[in-house]
Amino acid sequence: MYEDIEKEIESLIKFGFFSKSELKTSDNVTRININIQNSCNLRCKYCFADDGDTHNKKTSREMSAHVLCDIIDTFVGQLKDDQKSNVVFFGGEPMLNIDLLKYAISYLRQKSADNFSKICVDIFTNGTLITDDFVEFVRQYGNIRFMVSLDGQPCINDSARVFKDGGPTSKEIVRGIERLKKIGLHRILVRSTIYGLPIDLKGRLEYFKALGLKNIVFDVAIKDGICIDDLYARIETEISDVSQFISDNLGKKMNINLITEPVTKILAGDNFFDGVPFNCPAGKSYMSFDVKGDCYTCHFFNGDSSHQVLNPWEEKTDPNIDSCDGCWARWICDKPCEYKFLHIKSCGGRTETYCIYQKRRIVEAIKLILKVFPDNLPYEEYWKKMLYHEGK
Repeated sequence: MYEDIEKEIESLIKFGFFSKSELKTSDNVTRININIQNSCNLRCKYCFADDGDTHNKKTSREMSAHVLCDIIDTFVGQLKDDQKSNVVFFGGEPMLNIDLLKYAISYLRQKSADNFSKICVDIFTNGTLITDDFVEFVRQYGNIRFMVSLDGQPCINDSARVFKDGGPTSKEIVRGIERLKKIGLHRILVRSTIYGLPIDLKGRLEYFKALGLKNIVFDVAIKDGICIDDLYARIETEISDVSQFISDNLGKKMNINLITEPVTKILAGDNFFDGVPFNCPAGKSYMSFDVKGDCYTCHFFNGDSSHQVLNPWEEKTDPNIDSCDGCWARWICDKPCEYKFLHIKSCGGRTETYCIYQKRRIVEAIKLILKVFPDNLPYEEYWKKMLYHEGK
């Protein structure tokens, strides 16, 4: 199935298409995750954070302003001039501490001064506590996005994403999204978590389209007792539906990570903005801080002492994952992050299943590119070299 694609990728590598990719990694921290609040008003059945406690059941419930300012001061201070960066405000549910969230944004704006517009600020929220007042507050800052968790149509979302009393959340989340539309659809990203059956990617996408949403991120739930190996296998069978959905809705300009991420990487080639050989930057250019200000390689590992980073601005760590050397997809594939990798291993799963899923994404991305550029393929000079030198 993949033989022809493998030959084409290897040919592109031979002619220098990806030759610069490994030389562009950042040598400083360009993205941080700040857990300003551990508590949450929901009780999602698949939540890895256990109501924000993660690995530490005795941790504080919210971050102090002093700790917050120290993190922002150091982060902004080590950024290079005009360097693009990303700050994610996370939880728990950060909107439970809306005063601290407003303060954090204002303080970040003050400390970064003229470079604030180059910092992409993401607020990761369940969407149930969005107020008109807060929407008006963020309207003035064009670099702030909302990452709203909504799994799909109510029959899917409300089966796992529930309030503390077990009640459904869909109506409140949609109400929050409607408020956010005042700042622009391009500033709203919806995260759809895949937890169990049905997967129904096409049904979820039709629902999001009906809500007018443009940016969709699918990912699997990672929690003890959930075999994500099986989920990836089931998702792989539906990825072609996602590709067809994008093809049928090109005029809608919907951004769906399962397909548009590999499309972006293929088209960007050695100009890919992050310059990573397409694996997770955790522990290198990305760090996560818990409410106490302690640093970890990733938000999934907050509270796990084995992944704590004592000097995040100087210390770098390498993820504990299998090598992908020799695989044709390594230049485009999203390698499993260390947390996913360890979880796959712990539940007796096979990383090969994840690889099959990733290769299916790449195949469908290439098919979509061929549809969009039937007569004018990107990087035509490389294809001509392949044709001339190898008779392909």
